[in-house]
Amino acid sequence: MDRLTQAADIYERLGDVREKAATLFTIAQVHLAREAYPEAMDGLAQAYAIMEGLQEAQGLAHVGRLYGPLLCAAGEGVRGRAVLEKAAGAFALLGQDDAAQAIKKIIREIQGAEPG
Repeated sequence: MDRLTQAADIYERLGDVREKAATLFTIAQVHLAREAYPEAMDGLAQAYAIMEGLQEAQGLAHVGRLYGPLLCAAGEGVRGRAVLEKAAGAFALLGQDDAAQAIKKIIREIQGAEPG
């Protein structure tokens, strides 16, 4: 994990924000695997913000697929659904219609689980 954190710092110093975001995403996935949700949320938020600023479809798709449901689980349903909608649109733009449809299904399930 330390090497990944160092890599993110190096990419930042080099001005390579896309690779920094990709590294933050990898770090967040490690945190998710360890069920360290606050740390995962922080990394996903940073990676998503970078990808959103770059309007990078692949990054928005993959980061958003994980970040959106975590936002919803943290009580930020409106923001989480917006992230998921953007991820679905990005997957569709990339021609990955199955992934886009899977995310739309997740959105419907989240909406169905919300109180009245």
